[in-house]
This record gives sequence, structure tokens and C-alpha cells, in this order.
Amino acid sequence: MMYAKKRRLTLGVLTLLLISQSVAQVKGKFRISEISEMKQPSLFCDLGESVSTPDGMALDKNGNLFLSVPNFFKYERYGSKICKFDSLNKAITWFDSLPRHPETLRVHPMGMEFASDGNLYIADNQFFFDKNYKSRLLRIVVVNGKPVKAEVVADGFKLANAVRVKGSRIYVSDTEYSLKDKKKQSAIFSFDLEEFKKGTVHIKSGEMDAHIFYFADESGSQVRTDGGFDGMTFDKKGNLYAGSFGNGNIYKFGLTKKGLLKSTEIIIDSAKLGCCDGMFYCKKTNTIYLTNFKNNSVHALDLDKQELRIVWENQDDDGAGGLLDQPCEPIIYKEKLLIVNFDTFVNGKNTKADDKHTISMFSLW
Repeated sequence: MMYAKKRRLTLGVLTLLLISQSVAQVKGKFRISEISEMKQPSLFCDLGESVSTPDGMALDKNGNLFLSVPNFFKYERYGSKICKFDSLNKAITWFDSLPRHPETLRVHPMGMEFASDGNLYIADNQFFFDKNYKSRLLRIVVVNGKPVKAEVVADGFKLANAVRVKGSRIYVSDTEYSLKDKKKQSAIFSFDLEEFKKGTVHIKSGEMDAHIFYFADESGSQVRTDGGFDGMTFDKKGNLYAGSFGNGNIYKFGLTKKGLLKSTEIIIDSAKLGCCDGMFYCKKTNTIYLTNFKNNSVHALDLDKQELRIVWENQDDDGAGGLLDQPCEPIIYKEKLLIVNFDTFVNGKNTKADDKHTISMFSLW
């Protein structure tokens, strides 16, 4: 029995490799429009000094808005936390006792989403302080809308980034996951929530672990300057979309009824985009809104017209008046498109990390 199980696992890994190698055969299905909507954003909120690095957003079943605060370079002073927005759009600390990694003594929450069990699942990114697969997937246990405790449900990621949930399965992007320290590789992992009842899942780091939903090697694709898979989102048909941070490639994955990989295609493969960070699907317009971290721009991926349009872009700015300042995470909240301004790294148009920490807002309809 053990031999048969091992053989099935080996065949599954080989299948993953074959799919990864053949995906580049289907490319560029969507058109990139030259027309810019140019809908100027306004200021949603000023997050204040204690939120030096904001990142991911999530909505609970009641429509409450949450923000992850990794605070990468002011961690010693402010720590990290999860905030919840009040009726005045002010970010209030909701939970600040996330478990620190025993070796790095840090915890940096990024992408997150509430699951069907009512709990909040969060990617903990340790990559900027230890590249040796120290990143984790955390869970905040929620009872009657209040956080009770936080725990580690999976570890062994390299740069855990985005989190998305569909049914009983949870998906985590790893922007830097690689085999034997090769470059221009990344992965999306998938877990059944039932697995976490048995304890922490330990990924076989640097290997084709059985939890890999999709593994990408973009060394033969268009020039990729840095990381791979970043933002993810689901459309109304249950397809999963993921963007590559380093070159802007947009992947579309068809899923089986059990949430496993059925089909793959690259629908955007153009240097005109160049970077894709966060993604969020709007059911009302059947459109995916995505952020270009490097270009201070937001884009609309229209699934009906099969085209990508620019919503807005601006030059280097501190975000104080609502303009974009290294946009990372989009979400639709109370009929508005919100964009988190990461403003932490010198990258692309962003020339420095300033003392303004904001969220921008668009009126789309």
C-alpha cells in the first residue's frame, strides 16, 4: 500500500511538471487596450504612523473590512497586526498577537481571506529576512466575530504572498518558490481545510511537494525581473486567476469540482503590463481589477470583452491626496474600489518610502 501511494504521488508530481512545461503554448488571449479610463482616485483614509507598511485586505461574511499590516522595516517599533475598519473608515487594531517565527522572531502578515469555517487565513512572509523557506500560513480562530487565538497551519513556504479560498480549499501563492535555488520559478499551493485538523502541514521545501497546485518556470518566458506568482482571484465560474509580479503575465486556471487543476492558459503575456501584484474580481461588472506595483497604475481585466484597460496611473507620489503610491492590493468595499499603497521599497516609479501611509479609492459606477 505504501509503495502504491508513493507511486501515485510520483505520477502526480510528473503531471505537474508536464503541465508547467506546456502552459506557454497558449498565450496572449486577451487584448491590451490603448484606451485609458483615467478615473482619478481620491483618499479613502490615512492609516497613520503605526501602519508603516499596509498590505492585504479581506472582507468577512458581514462585509466588514480588514487590513494586514506587516510593517517590515519598522517592526521593532510597531510590530505587525491585523486591523479592522470602523464606520468612519478608520483602521483599528483587531489582533496583534500573531505567532512569531521561532528563528527569525518576526511575523509579517500579507495576503489573507476568511474561509468557510469563519476563520481568517493569512500568509506570513519571512522572505525579506530569511530566504530559507521560513514563510508560513497562519490562522486566526474567530468566534462570534472576535479573534480568539492565532496558530500556524502550514510552513515551509519561501515567500508566502496571496491567499484565496474556494469551498473547502485554500490557495496560497509563493512568489519565490524554487527547486534547488533555481531562479524565475514560483508556485501556487492548495490545501483542504480538513488537513489542518491533523496539525501543522509541513511542506517539503524546495521540492515538488504534493500540495503544489501549479508550478511555473518562467525562465523561457518574456523577461522577468523579479518574483513570480503574487495576486490571485476567482471569477463567478470558479476559474482561478493569478498574476506574475516580475513580468505581468496573467494565468487562468480551470478547476475540477474538487478544486484541483484542470486546465491552464496565459491570457496576458505582454511587456505592456510588466507587473501584476494584487487582484480582485468584481461580479457586478465581470471584471478583475489588478495593481501594477512598479508603474503606480490600476488596470481592469474585462472578462466579457477579453481586454485589459488602464483605470489610472500616476508618477511618483506620497499618496497623501489619494494618488497611487506603490499600489499592491485592490478590493471592492461599499461600492468603491480601494487600493492599498504599499510604499515600502524603492522599485519602479517609487523613489523612496515616505511618511504617508494611505489607501486610495475609485468610484467606478
